[in-house]
Amino acid sequence: MKILIAMMSHETNTFSPVPTPLTRFGAGRQPLEGDVIQQVYENRSSTMAGMLAEASKHDVELVTPIAA
Repeated sequence: MKILIAMMSHETNTFSPVPTPLTRFGAGRQPLEGDVIQQVYENRSSTMAGMLAEASKHDVELVTPIAA
């Protein structure tokens, strides 16, 4: 079984005239893609880390296309 876990996080601020381009996601980097997502979130305290930890306990193929 495959399980896909992706993340897209953005804080909305309707009062700011400054646009938010894609390059601003990922703390100034490009969005994370692929297996590096699991490495980055492995020991963090976040929703993404929790979902990855739970999925790793089961016999599944984990797909992580993007985290931004």
